[in-house]
Amino acid sequence: MSTDATYAVTGATGQLGTLVLERLVARYGPSRVVALTRSPARLRAWAERGVTVREADFDAPGGLPDALRGIDRLLVITTTHESTGRRVAQHRGVIDAAVAAGVAHLALTSMPKLAPGHPSGVYAAEYLETEELLATTTDRLGWTVLRNGPYAENLLPRLTAAVAAGRLVSNAGDGRAGYASRADYAVAAVAAMAGPALR
Repeated sequence: MSTDATYAVTGATGQLGTLVLERLVARYGPSRVVALTRSPARLRAWAERGVTVREADFDAPGGLPDALRGIDRLLVITTTHESTGRRVAQHRGVIDAAVAAGVAHLALTSMPKLAPGHPSGVYAAEYLETEELLATTTDRLGWTVLRNGPYAENLLPRLTAAVAAGRLVSNAGDGRAGYASRADYAVAAVAAMAGPALR
């Protein structure tokens, strides 16, 4: 990989995307970073700092190869709950575009413990199908799957009640989850983008 590789992140206006963008700029400088979003106007301040801002709409896959042109290393932040039912098609579009654009390494946010027959719920099934799509590109695209657990910030609205009650109640029974902050996941994502990819 060239020492002047170009790094890009999808969903750059989102909570995780913004944190990744900050770390990419701090590590590589703005001239080597591309912010991808459906709403480029929301990233005007980043553009003024020298970051390249491009429109990239997962629901308009025809424009994605141009959006990914010249990108060496790409972080794809999986789409939100609003995309349930369309998520696999959206991810297929960006994976195909990455191959067409010659992206060298695609890192994908996913979730823990995905295996055929294991996932429960539509999110897990769609994430697993996306990972299976990614695996079919191994001869054309290097990739890394980031198995992000739940965000620690999502606990905050429940903490007041938990402190008052003396316990944190969930529907997981005795199940355990490994929480981490979005900031921690952003650090991991940037490290993964710079690291070796599966081939």
